[in-house]
Amino acid sequence: MKYVLLYLVTFLLFMSAHLPILASHNRAGEITYKWVSGNTYEVKVVTYTKDSSPADRCELQISWGDGDTDTIYRVNGLLDADCGPLVGIGEMILGKDIRINIYIGYHTFPGPGTYKISMMDPNRNEKVTNMQDSFNTPFFLELTFMIGGASTGLDTNSSPELLTPPIDDACSEKIFIHNAGAFDVNGDSISYVLGDCLEEVNSNGVGVPALGYYIPANISINPLTGDLVWDTPPPVSAINAARGYDEYNICFEIIEWRYGAIISRILRDMQITVVDCENEPPLIFAGDTCVLAGDTVIINVVATDPDSSVLTLSASGGPMVVQNSAIFTSIDAIPPATGLFSWETNCSNIRKQSYFVTFKAEDNDPEVSLVSMETSEISVIAPAPLNPMAIANGNAIDLSWDPSVCTEALGYKIYRRNGSFTGVIDCPCETGVPASAGYSLISTVNGINNTIFKDENNGSGLIHGIDYCYRIIAYFIDGAESCASEETCAQLIRDVPIITHVSVGQTDNIAGVDTVIWSKPKVIDTITEFTGPYHYKIYGSDDFTNASTFIGSTNASSSLELTDTVFIHTGLNTEDLPHSYKIVLYSDNDSVGCTHLASSVFLDITPNDNQLQLSWQENVPWTNTTYYIYKYNSLASTFDLLDSTSLGNYTDTGLVNGKEFCYYIKSKGGYTVADIVYPIINYSQIKCETPIDLTSPCAPTLVVNADCDDIINLLTWTNPNYTCADDVASYNIYFTPVLEGELKFLQSVAPASLTSLAIDNLTSLAGCYAITAVDSFQNESILSDSICVDNCPEYTLPNVFSPDGNLINDNFVPFPYKFIEAIDLKIFDRWGQLVFETTDPDINWDGKYYANKQDVSEGVFFYVCYVDMIRLKGPETKVLTGFVHILRGNSLINK
Repeated sequence: MKYVLLYLVTFLLFMSAHLPILASHNRAGEITYKWVSGNTYEVKVVTYTKDSSPADRCELQISWGDGDTDTIYRVNGLLDADCGPLVGIGEMILGKDIRINIYIGYHTFPGPGTYKISMMDPNRNEKVTNMQDSFNTPFFLELTFMIGGASTGLDTNSSPELLTPPIDDACSEKIFIHNAGAFDVNGDSISYVLGDCLEEVNSNGVGVPALGYYIPANISINPLTGDLVWDTPPPVSAINAARGYDEYNICFEIIEWRYGAIISRILRDMQITVVDCENEPPLIFAGDTCVLAGDTVIINVVATDPDSSVLTLSASGGPMVVQNSAIFTSIDAIPPATGLFSWETNCSNIRKQSYFVTFKAEDNDPEVSLVSMETSEISVIAPAPLNPMAIANGNAIDLSWDPSVCTEALGYKIYRRNGSFTGVIDCPCETGVPASAGYSLISTVNGINNTIFKDENNGSGLIHGIDYCYRIIAYFIDGAESCASEETCAQLIRDVPIITHVSVGQTDNIAGVDTVIWSKPKVIDTITEFTGPYHYKIYGSDDFTNASTFIGSTNASSSLELTDTVFIHTGLNTEDLPHSYKIVLYSDNDSVGCTHLASSVFLDITPNDNQLQLSWQENVPWTNTTYYIYKYNSLASTFDLLDSTSLGNYTDTGLVNGKEFCYYIKSKGGYTVADIVYPIINYSQIKCETPIDLTSPCAPTLVVNADCDDIINLLTWTNPNYTCADDVASYNIYFTPVLEGELKFLQSVAPASLTSLAIDNLTSLAGCYAITAVDSFQNESILSDSICVDNCPEYTLPNVFSPDGNLINDNFVPFPYKFIEAIDLKIFDRWGQLVFETTDPDINWDGKYYANKQDVSEGVFFYVCYVDMIRLKGPETKVLTGFVHILRGNSLINK
């Protein structure tokens, strides 16, 4: 509300000072800001006004969004003695009735937070087509921005710059394009969205649309490039036919993003003048590109014009305003007109957000000059780190590379994959390391000169037999990444045995058999250091991860080449348990080295309705790429190949419930270096299981109809066997007598073909019902939607009775009633004395005074009756009031 009051006061002060020159005025504008120091910011308000209007603003009132307001002064144009010292008169656009006004102010904000800076001026220019009474409609601009901590960079942020003026011309029924040319010097992302033009803010600080404002049909804005397209403006309206043009105001927001969060919003209020003309807009062609920092961007721009008008080409955008600014050269020409965009980039231009350059072709039609725009996207990418090198060092690999040529780099990211990548990473248009290449990020190092890294696999050591391949990228403060380096690969020295097989040879819970195979080391000193004799010790465990229990050894041999590399492990429970192994090579009593742990493939099966869900796991140092599923064929007494997969699970469907099925898994894989057996084949245990229906059917759809005459609730429902189930056998009905009460089991209904139930002998129809379906395996569905019905209570009293002892109409009783829980009836005589009361819904008053049991006199009596009705939401009370006549000996009553 304080904003509304502030603007009202401002408006009244303005009126009192300038009433004689108040006139049609504001066309377009926006507010931007720039960080100065600390919490101090420079704020710039740019307005475009009607130059012929006698109204002129040497100064504006601005609200800073922190409770403070201020006066800021115009700074552009020649100095104006009438406005005061150092205040400009603005700048006129040649041949246009437009004055450009730039107002600048400085403000120190109290600290971090979100602030909404705003400005309101009393008048827009008159006869804006998509507003009502624009002459008397205030012109309102706002900017929302955040001040944050140093860790986010929001303590020094500045808003995007808008490089294209918000004033433009269009021809009716010709496509129109505008681009604000927003450029963010900090490299933040920018998006665009259409919005309302505003006239003020309400008491909650929310913008109020200008009276009658609407966005004309067929206007859209590209949220990424900011191209505003109007396809196409309508003919000049009849109301403006005399002056020959319409003026439309279009508003949109330029939204600045950082780390996925909005950090500023600029409202641009622009004006488009539409005239009827025969001129056709030019056509312009350019293109997108990506370039390595240090290379030169060259874009050839070509424009044509259907009317063969002389064309003027121009360019605007971020590359035109950076320190090493781009150059655009062209000569006005009859089409085709050409232009050359040239930008010698350097490392300071690297950023995650692309640069956008808007090329404009403008014709020289004497009636109305039309333009076309083409926005080109330019990505400036850091060169890849050079000379990556990988060298094996024990159980680790040492990496090194040259420092980035761009000193702005903060550090490096190291990616690794098993085996070489045979594809292509498209540098410079593909930055970083794409996920599709199969590399994983293993580390990030900080500092541009920190160019070495030891890969120890997070302390667990790398695996022998794997060809480890690496790529390096440099990263930058805004998240930008360089191209990926060339791939460099290395493998650990083969100075230890390498395990290759852990295969189940016999499935049994006490007599199971595993076969364990490994390969000999290739590089050890058998002459001076490890001279033999040689043997292997085998360690194992009944799990996937331990392998710490000694279980056997091979025979000793004086020759390493003749030492056995196969171990048959017997007496196992392979039926229920996996087994893992590790092999240690000994030279006499000295340990030479050991394999990595490897386990058997262990199969598990989960039964379900007409299917079995197979899953398996293993812990092995090589990579398994394919799994083959074998299924027992009882007719041939063999296991047949059922299917294959690269996953660790498989579902066998279409099975018969209650019948046993047996399976095993064959795994296929290998290491990535040469001289190791390939492919590596291993087998799981045989596992048998019986499918059983554990899947609940879907719930029926329930309908309940209440019959108030016969007091019956008729339930009907759908049979899931016709839609989403195949073995529903019965249904369970659940009920609660009150709304939102707990549903309790009422009764079962069978067989499944029976899909209705009449519930009678009720004292109340009110309640909520739900139903479930139960299949042949007693799986019960979820509850259906609860369906509720209510009573239709009736309770009516007569207006006369004759208590004269003739057994006809002797008592005051209600007409037939239903769904009544209780009453509270009081009857009074004409003087207000209570003569009778009861809580019995049947009443049965015999016309006697309750105190002495004597007949009351004939006449009229008044009653008040509180009736408690039985309803779904609980008892509901209705009040009945009225009169009853007592007549004795009246033949009409007694008939």
